[in-house]
Amino acid sequence: MQTVILHGNCQMHDVAHHLRPLMAGTGYEIVFISSFQNWIFKTQPEPDDVARCAVFIEQMSPIYPGKWLPPTFKADLPKDCRYLRVPVLWMKSLWPFHHLDPRNEAIKTKESPSGRYPFGDSLVTRLLQESTDPDVVFQRYMDTDIRQLIDLDRYHEMIMADAHATDRESDLAYAPLLEREFRVTRLFDAVNHPACALIMRLRDDLAQFILNGTAVLTDVPAWIPLVQVPLHPQIVEYFKLEWIRPDDTHLYFQQPLTFTEYLRKLIAFE
Repeated sequence: MQTVILHGNCQMHDVAHHLRPLMAGTGYEIVFISSFQNWIFKTQPEPDDVARCAVFIEQMSPIYPGKWLPPTFKADLPKDCRYLRVPVLWMKSLWPFHHLDPRNEAIKTKESPSGRYPFGDSLVTRLLQESTDPDVVFQRYMDTDIRQLIDLDRYHEMIMADAHATDRESDLAYAPLLEREFRVTRLFDAVNHPACALIMRLRDDLAQFILNGTAVLTDVPAWIPLVQVPLHPQIVEYFKLEWIRPDDTHLYFQQPLTFTEYLRKLIAFE
């Protein structure tokens, strides 16, 4: 049995999970190695996995070079090991206020290393510094015209420039797909969590590479997202998103929440 080592973030973890059924009976074992430390995933493979590695697939990001240094175990890979670089995927345009909520720091544990709300909102954080009344913060948030704070067209242009830069560091290009389809297809469940359609595209591309273009692709598996961060209604309207309505519910850690329900919980941090 030969191994295929996937090295990257939670995106690669999801792809590895869906690649394993495709690789059953092919002689390849899928091994995921995390590029970040969160006490859950392994950051170094077993020596035997390295020795048996036939394909090494690595996520690339020129945006955060300090966090994406080449893993040291690459030096021990077999000489005939094939290598594929794939981009880290983002869609920051749809969540322009994304940031790390500082309230998470006090409640992080090994079981929950990201805290209660890993996808924070910088506008919520700022408004909470000005008022501790949840109803006041909620109303001020909803009354805010996003376009007065952010040039959404320019911001999206910058995000796509980042995507194209990442493509240039990779062997597979996804920026054209993101540009072409983000309005008509749900490609992301959160700012850096690809949704089913994009994970399946990445899964199939990797399967084709591993099997030298002979992959027999299966149907899309049942998909229950862990986290869907609701989109601001103004974002839905501004980008004319066709796959969502402003009052749709989203599964946030298995809770179906509208944007306003999610926002109130985020403000209260409950």
